[in-house]
Amino acid sequence: MDRAGDIALTDAGHRLIGSCCRSCGGKNFPKRMACVDCGGIELEDAELAHEGRLYSHTTVHVSSIRETPYRLGYIDLTDGVRILAQLDVAAVEGGIDGPVELVVNDGNWSFTRKEQA
Repeated sequence: MDRAGDIALTDAGHRLIGSCCRSCGGKNFPKRMACVDCGGIELEDAELAHEGRLYSHTTVHVSSIRETPYRLGYIDLTDGVRILAQLDVAAVEGGIDGPVELVVNDGNWSFTRKEQA
């Protein structure tokens, strides 16, 4: 996904940047103007986890704006946030509930299968 404002390079590597509500602590991605949990409007930028588990995925075969096919999936990040993200082939090969991690190439981010140590 080509949304360079959604990622930051930190000392720990690339991280997605979402919102954290100052009222309830709820985290959201992408950044929001209001908290989806409590409706609060005092939000601050928050680094999100770079690892998670594949919840669900699909392959898109028809698009009027980009080359197909490509894969999308819902990722449950380790900090509790669920995001929709582009996946590479390895992420899907890991299967549902397989571990995945954020990768960034040329400013574009996606998720790939996390290699087990």
